[in-house]
Amino acid sequence: SSTTYKMSPSERTQTTAALLALLVVKVAISGRCATTGTTPRVFGDVSVSTEDKKSALSSLRSHPDFPAMPRSMPTILQLVGGANDNYKCPEGLVFVKDSIDPSFYEKEQRKIPKVTHMTSKTRCMTKAFADNVDSWRLEGHSLFLHDDEAVGRLLNRWWPEFPNMHVVKNCMMPGAAIADLWRYVMLWVFGGVY
Repeated sequence: SSTTYKMSPSERTQTTAALLALLVVKVAISGRCATTGTTPRVFGDVSVSTEDKKSALSSLRSHPDFPAMPRSMPTILQLVGGANDNYKCPEGLVFVKDSIDPSFYEKEQRKIPKVTHMTSKTRCMTKAFADNVDSWRLEGHSLFLHDDEAVGRLLNRWWPEFPNMHVVKNCMMPGAAIADLWRYVMLWVFGGVY
């Protein structure tokens, strides 16, 4: 017979943090970030030596942006910023707004907040794509669209839990790889559905 082990919320948080930390360490240190032309790539095995850890931390501390990295965690509303107000879309594209359900501001005792996160390079989309996003506006849920600037606002900060985060981000291919890292961090910090 098989037994199902149910994790407590605390154990779930610790497990998620450990998996995210492992991803960061694997990519940043054992991946040995290399540059080919102007596109960073990651390659290598998964073993991590103490010397590699020290080297990665030293590299982070010597990075010119290190002292300027924000230390405090913004709210979701700060991450998406005033994007709803000052976006100018090219002709033929429509602006996609966030939608905030009034329940978003209430302190619910839910394990998974009623928040849907989406990411896109920009908030300007074709009408067909905007209609697809609209299909995810569920009753009783808030929807936040995180463009590249919002993704950067979350990832470009000092993470004491993941001190190699900056190294990892700079070693990853722009686009989907960065979005994958962002997705794990976003859900770890704020919860919700992606």
